[in-house]
Amino acid sequence: MGCFQSKPSYKNSYQARKANGFKDPGLEQHRKDCVKQKKKLKHVEDPAKKRKEKIAHIQQENKKHAKAGPAGVNQNDLAKARNNLKHR
Repeated sequence: MGCFQSKPSYKNSYQARKANGFKDPGLEQHRKDCVKQKKKLKHVEDPAKKRKEKIAHIQQENKKHAKAGPAGVNQNDLAKARNNLKHR
């Protein structure tokens, strides 16, 4: 018996890592998960164009709902005024 003996679990894990090309199994699993997730994502041609269209659509909707009431103040202005009030 020598003074240094290698643990059998270390030998086995080393052999397994060597057979796997010394790749981190956790990292490989993470990469596979990312590839699966990427396949599920919705592809958008130009995000800036979509963003501008969405902003324009929201602004149109706000204009539709911003009709003046009997006091001559629309709902958006009234909401802004309420938000600016100081609460005690």
